[in-house]
Amino acid sequence: MSGPVDVLKQGLAESGDFADFEITCGYHTFKVHKPIVCAQSKYFRAPCGHEYMEGQTGKIELKAIGESYDNATCDDPEAIKLMIDFFYHLDYDAEPVELTPTLDMPEPPEPLLSLEEPVLTIHDHDLWSNFASTRKSKRCTKCGLPGDRSNVGKHTAAATKSTVDDCERSDANMVTHAKVFAAAVKYQIPALQKLAASKFGDSATETN
Repeated sequence: MSGPVDVLKQGLAESGDFADFEITCGYHTFKVHKPIVCAQSKYFRAPCGHEYMEGQTGKIELKAIGESYDNATCDDPEAIKLMIDFFYHLDYDAEPVELTPTLDMPEPPEPLLSLEEPVLTIHDHDLWSNFASTRKSKRCTKCGLPGDRSNVGKHTAAATKSTVDDCERSDANMVTHAKVFAAAVKYQIPALQKLAASKFGDSATETN
């Protein structure tokens, strides 16, 4: 059960009531509270003070990747969004994403010769071991194809496509956690550095 402090911070994050500072990065603008942000980030303590223009205007713009002044110091807007989530919830959720569009595996060509026992490659042989075990049920448990050797090529394509999809999602999550970690280092948020590194490690384990 959440404590009163957690309930308070969640309420402030959702409503934006009494917000006294604004952080903009690309297409995102966040209304935040200086005590919550500055308590966790040493970086923001200076611009939130009245000695700086940002402290006087109550606004700061973080240069975003993809804008006209794109360079190595720019931030990823989605990583900054997750950083703001962390300020209020001490956690963040990275939405599953894909690095590239899902690959469309081509259908295997029709064999030129009709062989009773088709020759299998080493790679196909490992897949066939699992594929053949489903012959009693007449269907492969992974791709749903009939369990006979005439479909081993199609089964190889289906199994490969499934593996590519899983790896793309896991790899993309690793990239997200790496970007959040980089933001945590830049804006001096030790607790977020630790959390992002842990999430990165968990995603790396899932790909193995």
